[in-house]
Amino acid sequence: MKKFLLLLLALAMFASPGWAADVYIDKNTIDKLQSAEGTLPGSINSGDVFIFSEDIKLKQTLTINRNIKLTINGNGHKLTGSGNGSVIKITNGDVNLNDLTITSGDAQNYGGGVYVQSGTLSVTNCVFDHNTANYSGGGMYVGEGAKAFIRQCTFINNTASGKFGTPTYDMGGGLRVQAGGVAEVTNCTFTRNTANKGGGGLYVDGPNGQISGGEATINYCTFVNNVGEHGSELYKANGATLTVSNSILYNTGTDLAYDIELTNSLVKPSGWTPKEETAPSKTGNVTHTVFKIDGLTAAIDKGTETITLDQLGTNRDSKPDIGAVEIATAATVATPTFSPAGGTYTT
Repeated sequence: MKKFLLLLLALAMFASPGWAADVYIDKNTIDKLQSAEGTLPGSINSGDVFIFSEDIKLKQTLTINRNIKLTINGNGHKLTGSGNGSVIKITNGDVNLNDLTITSGDAQNYGGGVYVQSGTLSVTNCVFDHNTANYSGGGMYVGEGAKAFIRQCTFINNTASGKFGTPTYDMGGGLRVQAGGVAEVTNCTFTRNTANKGGGGLYVDGPNGQISGGEATINYCTFVNNVGEHGSELYKANGATLTVSNSILYNTGTDLAYDIELTNSLVKPSGWTPKEETAPSKTGNVTHTVFKIDGLTAAIDKGTETITLDQLGTNRDSKPDIGAVEIATAATVATPTFSPAGGTYTT
């Protein structure tokens, strides 16, 4: 009898709430991830992994407002916004977004695609496409005290629009890092993003009173044909920190980067006309927009920091190429892992 009771107790423990689980989501079961109020249901446990089995269109912003670890694996599918607010808003927690296309966000203020108001966001192998914010951060906005670690992503056709009549704040068409926010961006492509004022691709904000300026680190990225009145590709406000290494900036205009110091990077390299291509990820199921560096000898084997993968999941060799993608296709592909809490990116 004693052994039987112990067995029942063990089974009850494993069946009880509080254990992380894989949860499959489709358009008919989205309520497992989003309550009627738009926030997370109370049934979600820290460590839960939500896996999409089809494209999903939201009826309202998905608000992640609990201090838990949460992973959304898009499995190559689209998460489409309601057209009235950000697609995803994060106000707390430690969130992973993987293998997902985020589209059709339309925020009146910040972060059309994703608004990281607080907490930590880790994004791997995602596409931010056709999202709009009135003020800043068409694709993504990283707020005061928030952190974002962005790897192997495409930011395309996102806009800081000013359509509600306040064009003064139209900064960061693809990505804005607010005062007190931190972002690390690696192996990403930014193209055709627009900001009416500055930083069509990316904008980093300066200090705000006692709050220090935003911080962004850009490594092995490609910025091509973004649009902004000042700094079409990159804009750093006074007092902000923006480090750019092993990256490529290209635009037919002249004001590509405002107040930026580049390390081992190329600005509008001569003899190279970027050709936009789409290519599938080798470590997921999304399709990226990339600019290959065929013929750009100034970029080939010129990377100065060791890195294992490029944007598409191709192995980089001991002499990596500058920019988001390698010139050659590797024979094998490593599978990336990501530790969101510390922002560690390993293979």
